[in-house]
Amino acid sequence: MAVMGVDIGTSGCKASAVGADGEILAGAYREYTPKATSDGGQELDSRQVMKDAMEVLRETAVRCGGEKIEAISVSSLGESVVPLSRTGEILADAIIYSDSRGEDVEKELAGRVDRERFFEKTGYAPSRVSSVCRIMWLKKHKPEIYRQASFFLPMNSLLLFLLGAKPHIDYTLASTTEMFDIWEKKWDREILKAARLPETLLPPAVEPGTVVGTIQDGTAGRLGLPRGVLLVAGGHDQQCVSLGAGVIRDGDVLDGMGSVEAVGAVAGRPPDLRLLAKYNLSVEPHVIPGKYSIYGCTMTAGRAVKWFRDCFCQDLVLAAVQERKDVYDLMFDMVPREQNNVIWIPYFSGAGTPFNDPEAKSILLGADLKTGRGELFAALLEGIAFELQLNLECLEAAGVTLGEIHAVGGLAKNERYLRMKADLMGRDIVTLSSNEVGTLGAAILAMKAAGGCRTMEEAADVMVKVKKRIRREPDHFSYYQNKYDRYKENHPWYVRSGIGQLHVSHKKI
Repeated sequence: MAVMGVDIGTSGCKASAVGADGEILAGAYREYTPKATSDGGQELDSRQVMKDAMEVLRETAVRCGGEKIEAISVSSLGESVVPLSRTGEILADAIIYSDSRGEDVEKELAGRVDRERFFEKTGYAPSRVSSVCRIMWLKKHKPEIYRQASFFLPMNSLLLFLLGAKPHIDYTLASTTEMFDIWEKKWDREILKAARLPETLLPPAVEPGTVVGTIQDGTAGRLGLPRGVLLVAGGHDQQCVSLGAGVIRDGDVLDGMGSVEAVGAVAGRPPDLRLLAKYNLSVEPHVIPGKYSIYGCTMTAGRAVKWFRDCFCQDLVLAAVQERKDVYDLMFDMVPREQNNVIWIPYFSGAGTPFNDPEAKSILLGADLKTGRGELFAALLEGIAFELQLNLECLEAAGVTLGEIHAVGGLAKNERYLRMKADLMGRDIVTLSSNEVGTLGAAILAMKAAGGCRTMEEAADVMVKVKKRIRREPDHFSYYQNKYDRYKENHPWYVRSGIGQLHVSHKKI
């Protein structure tokens, strides 16, 4: 028995054929690039993305022997939705999260709703990156497209719709629209009224893992798949990554170490929504029924490391090519073993949670004429990890229990950095055998729907393979704790926000 998981991202899409034991049988990938518009927008060519997604399905089917596939599920980026006509024709490209347009409609929406009540229902603060603001923007600035739209679908539902599924949206991506009551699991009429949008534009919301159709016979033939393949509602890529990384039980933590660093903790109903809102953290349904993920992020992680490489380590880039080594291994060789006093607050693209300041800039402290690039690189890595620790402290202050950390993404491939983070945070870190956690998460949803397991937790326990547990070193933690205290003392946003006092007052209650 085998199933297929597909992941549609901002810069590319991939598919994996997965066996019941979690083995990746075959896969394919297509890269694409968001389009910049003349008015400052960032969009994905919806038709091209769907064409590429169909191609990775076909290639994967050919490589694994398509007759084995019994079900397909899809994960995709959040917020982005595509307008379709009454006949199912794609009307426009998908606006993505990095699009700067929409300040006007964000202010309109925020002015019509009670912010606290809005967060209590949706798990988010009103934001222009949400689907609700994107649809409001189309209505205001591109009324000809809006008038033709019969319904809007996220990218994963759109692919399944083109394969033969009925129109739908899963609970996790419905939550990123900011029109969805995440507790009642239904569209919120109060928010729709404030947005001046009819509910008829929104498809039925279903639980991730729900069978939403079977593949059309003609499409199956073109893709090299058998007739009758089940089409299964997927999820937001963050939630599918959590499932594919085994982050499925209360207290489990996902550390997505990519271009940005996203941290998500699993919980039942979060204990203190008021504090989560103050920390600018978001709450979203997990793909596991009855569970929720609470998210924060650092805006520059992998991107900052790449910037340092390009600006200060071109000799190491050349040496890596000549010596056939990984340039990042050579960069980590620069990190001195002795302790140093350099502190770097790594705000290269603004501050993420808990401060959410897009205008924040990087701050370097403690450097002098004796400081070398090794000390600078160490301070940069520490700063990224300190920002993660700030988010973890906010989660704990809001009453979220935290357990072991599962690390995924590009930076998670470097064990030396993971050891530094484990020592710095005083927490063990789990690494995984497979890097395809997004497609694996979607595949687990498909496996459950196809009857390959009783529960998604059962499937994850079998299909997610732990590579290594990196244990923290208590002797190193005291050094990093002292440096972390100095980091916060010299952190202007931390001092101004009063978050430290908020933590103290919460502990006194």
